[in-house]
Amino acid sequence: MDARMGDTRALALILDAGIPIVSIESPDEKRVLALLLKLAIQRGLAFRQWSVTRGLRDGATGEPE
Repeated sequence: MDARMGDTRALALILDAGIPIVSIESPDEKRVLALLLKLAIQRGLAFRQWSVTRGLRDGATGEPE
């Protein structure tokens, strides 16, 4: 199995388990954020992103919460 497919399946399982907060460290931030947004949209889930410099933001629009 491709490593990216495994990552996608693992994240899908985490979201499907109802875990409310997921913390991910990755050198490929754009890919991870795009994948999380896609999975959240497919499941009808809210997607929020937090960073030290920008605070809590809507994950799709980047607008402050």
